[in-house]
Amino acid sequence: MMTKRRLLCGWMLSLLMTTVSVVCMAGNDRMFRPYNASDGLADNGAQVVICTKTGRMVISSIGHINFYNGSSFDHIDPHTENIYELPKYLGHYHLYFDKAHHLWVKDKYQVTCVNLLTEQFHRDVPGVLAEMGFKGKAEDLFVDEDGCLLILEGNKLYNCTTKKSYPVKKGRSLIDIGSYEQTLTLLFYDDGSVESFDHSTGKLRYARNMLSPSQISKYNNTSVLLYDNQGFYQIRNGEKEAILLYIDAKTGESRTVMEMPYHLNNMEIHEGYLYIASEHGYWTYDLKTGEKEHTESLRISSTQTIETDINDIAFDLQGGMWVSTEKRGLLYSKPYASPFKSYPWSDAKAMKYGAMLYQESLKPQEKLPRRTNCSYHDSRGWRWEGSYTGLKLYKSDKQEKPIVYTTKDGLNNDVIHSIIEDNDHHLWVSTSDGISVLLIENGELQNIVSYGGEDNVPRGSFSNGLAMKLEDGTIIMQNLDYIVEFNPADFHTTKGMDIKLYPKLIRLTVNGQTIQPGMELDGNVIIDRAPTRIKEMDVNYDQNTIILLFSGLNYFRPTQTYYRVRIKGYMDDWQVYSVSDENGRVDGKGLLHFPIIGIQPGNYEIEVQASMYADSWPVDPYVWRLSVNEPWWRMTIVYLTLGILLLGLMVANFVFYNKNTRMTLSRNNVEGGILKRVKTFATMCEKMEDDVLSPYMTDGEGHQEDEGEMTFIEAMTKIVPYVLEHQGRLSMAQLTKVAQIDIDKFYDVMSSNLYKTPRVVVLKLRLQQVVEMLLHSEKSVDEIAEELKFASPNYMIASFYHQYRQTPEDYRASNPR
Repeated sequence: MMTKRRLLCGWMLSLLMTTVSVVCMAGNDRMFRPYNASDGLADNGAQVVICTKTGRMVISSIGHINFYNGSSFDHIDPHTENIYELPKYLGHYHLYFDKAHHLWVKDKYQVTCVNLLTEQFHRDVPGVLAEMGFKGKAEDLFVDEDGCLLILEGNKLYNCTTKKSYPVKKGRSLIDIGSYEQTLTLLFYDDGSVESFDHSTGKLRYARNMLSPSQISKYNNTSVLLYDNQGFYQIRNGEKEAILLYIDAKTGESRTVMEMPYHLNNMEIHEGYLYIASEHGYWTYDLKTGEKEHTESLRISSTQTIETDINDIAFDLQGGMWVSTEKRGLLYSKPYASPFKSYPWSDAKAMKYGAMLYQESLKPQEKLPRRTNCSYHDSRGWRWEGSYTGLKLYKSDKQEKPIVYTTKDGLNNDVIHSIIEDNDHHLWVSTSDGISVLLIENGELQNIVSYGGEDNVPRGSFSNGLAMKLEDGTIIMQNLDYIVEFNPADFHTTKGMDIKLYPKLIRLTVNGQTIQPGMELDGNVIIDRAPTRIKEMDVNYDQNTIILLFSGLNYFRPTQTYYRVRIKGYMDDWQVYSVSDENGRVDGKGLLHFPIIGIQPGNYEIEVQASMYADSWPVDPYVWRLSVNEPWWRMTIVYLTLGILLLGLMVANFVFYNKNTRMTLSRNNVEGGILKRVKTFATMCEKMEDDVLSPYMTDGEGHQEDEGEMTFIEAMTKIVPYVLEHQGRLSMAQLTKVAQIDIDKFYDVMSSNLYKTPRVVVLKLRLQQVVEMLLHSEKSVDEIAEELKFASPNYMIASFYHQYRQTPEDYRASNPR
């Protein structure tokens, strides 16, 4: 059922100033903004457009369903297996929402079904029908005003809610159905007749003919039905012509509203008017007076109009008008006309205003500081300066450092060109990218609201200092190409506007991954529905980097969307976010990117509100529940299991304690023996420092060491200096680390070789000293051999070559200092 949406009274002046004129627009006053494939719409052939109860826009295009969230389009595409044949449906695109969260999309001879909970097409339409109680072969289907699905099979119409069937006229085609206050079901036929059945008993209440014999053949193809108050409006199309009827639901009496020589496509009721989409623009019909008005041309800019067919018309919750077209995609018109009027220089009014601004500029002006475009003294005695880096405010002559307002505070742009005060003592400034107003109450800035291209403010820079207020309060500002005229009084009335916003969660990201319904992340299903449909989220303890993307569904002024958020148990105080915040959580399209980082296990409630005003929150908070699961090792069953395992380990530990103790003592004795022998070996090496090394004193000459001996010699070459340097308590762990071999191999090597003479190790150590002296002294080979107590230089050279495969001289030459 369509209901009227009226704007309520209400808010303080500073809030009312943020919106535009409340005068309802006639067709020719509307300006439309196109949305097409370049904006993300799946196809430019937009068929049906509907505003859901929560304010989201749903658009069917050729073969697609599009969801619009205020900044971007998401669309889903059907596959062959999603299509169910309807042999008796001859019409075009028709969308139905039933009470079981299904969207039925009918097109000629076929239907598809969208699961609105997951926002995906159902693969098994017969299965859906079976779940709803119908197991036959559907030939057509309908959904009435109460959301009940009715299915045509043969000569019976089955109601899936009441489980009753109504007889259908033999030999005639059923083209539409309607429901009246859950008491009557009306069946409309191609021959212009209507039958009414009692909703509960299924008995026939009346049968009427709505068309004359000459009209029956003209208007027998398709039907569109719209319920209003006590009856129905019905569009009936023929091959070329169309008729619009009104039918009293209680009596079946009908009257003709209009007949057209072209097709009428769809209808919508808004603010006391019936809007009728047609092949040539649209019609409005005053429900009280019966007056009709035809709008054939749509204005898409101040200088451009288009003529187009219109498939459907819808109004969003703010009162904005949406028009779907066959080739131009969607067209959107704001609920209120912009008070800004732009006159090109060729316009007589622009020339008049331009002359006035020129005369104003000839008056004596104060000298401006460097990099200042304009200055202004307001009625409070405050001095304002427009600069390249923002708007500067000096509240007194003694104030040395100004208050500076920039884009971070809500201005369009930081380059300020002109400043003027209105009759309510608010300040208007022109910038290099639009116009902003500073709303000041009781000497304090309450808010900054900015207007740009979407508000009919021309793009491009304004002229420095060229702004003035006329006697009636109208303000004019000079742009490079236009004169802009507006009256701040037109931005509000004593009634005001109460535009309510309903926040919608449109995307959920966890640990950097966008979450889809039923998707598993590390084995955990976080949501089972589309993000727009969920109220609960379930994450694991290590899935605690979460980003929630919210839309205020503010189609009218998206950048004027304020959000208020708190998370009970995590962030208990309300936090307000807007486009002008420094944290950047609200982007340029009015979407809130809200991060939750490092949240601890527990249950939380996320509360979100959206509003067009920073200090007014007329809609109750929307609540989402977030569950962060404990890690598996904190769960009760895990505690019990761990307790049992711990008890078992304690018993096992007691049983093996003595055995382990004996083994440890035995190993300690072995370790003690090896450590003692290592120290002795090192001491022997130290005592041999003054011994002269000669060939016959080294056991290794001509002897080929095996792998164990080589490992021993290399290890002891590292260990002996360490042991001599560290005379305190040593451990096996220290020695194995110095030797760089594992402990088991260390045991074997030491046990097998510690009994041998240390002369080979001493030789290795002496050769290391040779290397040091070769690299860091100028001494000759002979001098080094003598100093290091080699029996002869030749013996040192031979030993050195055996170790390094180079003579000492070659080694020194290849390693220059």
